[in-house]
Amino acid sequence: MIPRREIPVLTKEGQFSRAWYQSLTATAQSALSSTDSNLYIDSSTTPNVITISSKITAYRDGLIRYVKPANTNTSTAITLSDTGLPAKPVRFAGGILPAVGQIVAGSTLQLQYDGAAFIILNLSTPDQTIPGNLSVGGTAAISGNATIGGNATVVGNSTIDGTLDVVGLATLHTVDSAVRDDAGSNIAIGYKGIPQVLKNASYTTVLADRNKHLYHNDANPYTWTIDSNANVAYPIVTELTFINRSSNVGGIITLAVSSDVLSWIGGGTGSRSLAQKAWARALKVESTVWVLDGTGIS
Repeated sequence: MIPRREIPVLTKEGQFSRAWYQSLTATAQSALSSTDSNLYIDSSTTPNVITISSKITAYRDGLIRYVKPANTNTSTAITLSDTGLPAKPVRFAGGILPAVGQIVAGSTLQLQYDGAAFIILNLSTPDQTIPGNLSVGGTAAISGNATIGGNATVVGNSTIDGTLDVVGLATLHTVDSAVRDDAGSNIAIGYKGIPQVLKNASYTTVLADRNKHLYHNDANPYTWTIDSNANVAYPIVTELTFINRSSNVGGIITLAVSSDVLSWIGGGTGSRSLAQKAWARALKVESTVWVLDGTGIS
């Protein structure tokens, strides 16, 4: 039996021997290099394309790379390729792209692979400029400024601590979308006008009627009732406008409340009649108190 020759691990100078290192399997070397923290130099001459070379054979979640890019980025779309593997996006967590010029040639980037992209760990998220449309299905929280060149559609909630500039249309699907005044208070965003709700019928108001006008234009009389705060908690300062354009002098609208107080300008409370060609406006001033004014009211 031929005795097995041991490969020396350390040289007499106390360093790892080349023979020992070369005896490691390719798998072991790959595992070591996939978790190292060496500084890799970008070999690409193309801006926005970072190319480095290590010993990995595949990307894996959690892979850390320290990279010194050769070029300052001229686009927000940046990619990194390691050892000939497919190029992956370089961006911040949450899909936020770096600003143009934010990745500086010769600086050091700390990147971590998350299964789809290399996430920048050592730079601050920039203010964002979105050249196209923005569609957010959930909650949008922006700590800086946002400039959107197209349309913005937010189905959930949106919180922007900086300045929002939308060049196109902004569509908000929340009931109480608000802006902040100079005192830091949230003020509900209103309409560019007073939307119309055609009601040729007796009717009890709902939350969707808030700051709109109910419109009557047939010959019949009806009763319109402002629902109670217990059923529909309209915010204080809500306005409801009522317009009677009946084609018949007998087409009177009776304005009533289900249980709250309807207070008249000039004194008195209770239901009121809105004559043909008349209008009225109810302003909620307390949780259960509405103040009514207008013309053609008796």
